[in-house]
Amino acid sequence: MNRLIGKKKPTAPPPTLDDVSGKLDQRGGSIDQKIAALDTQLKKQTEAMKKMKGPAKESAKRRALQLLKQKKMYEKQRDQLYAQQFNIDQVAFTAQTVKDTQDTVKAMGIASKELKKEMKKMNITKIENQMDDLQDLLEDSSEIQEALSRSYEVGEGFDEDELEGELDALEAELEFEDGDMSYLEEKTPNLPEAPSSTTNQQTTTTDQPERIVA
Repeated sequence: MNRLIGKKKPTAPPPTLDDVSGKLDQRGGSIDQKIAALDTQLKKQTEAMKKMKGPAKESAKRRALQLLKQKKMYEKQRDQLYAQQFNIDQVAFTAQTVKDTQDTVKAMGIASKELKKEMKKMNITKIENQMDDLQDLLEDSSEIQEALSRSYEVGEGFDEDELEGELDALEAELEFEDGDMSYLEEKTPNLPEAPSSTTNQQTTTTDQPERIVA
């Protein structure tokens, strides 16, 4: 059946912007090489013209002008190709930006649904109550710490005048006792010191006669 009617040939996929940009860049590179070759020829032709005179110099000049015209033509073509490539790159960049924007919108939509789903599981009132409870607990803990660190003054309820009077009486009593002790020190005669046990032992040892060993 296909042999009689004929089978349709598969169509080639349409070129992409990247493909077109790559081809333009390749053509531009080829033209740059041609321009570089013409520059080399022009330099040689100009150096040769300096050594020539008469008809030979005129012939070399015409050749140099022809090379210069070719160079200008290739430069114009190259500029056109680069301008086309720039436009293609701009379109490709814009198209990619649109795709990225679409992906961003889709991702944000999915994230929004997930966020709403998770937010439904949370009770704002319950969270606020928990925070209030925590605040109360912190305040209670602070009060407890303050109470534990409180200092208590000793002697509250005593009359300070009576305490000062009692203190004065104690000072007078101590002064009186100190006076009696000084009186005893003045009446006590100076007595010689008692000999030490070491001195007695030395004296006894000296008095004993030496024994003669047979």
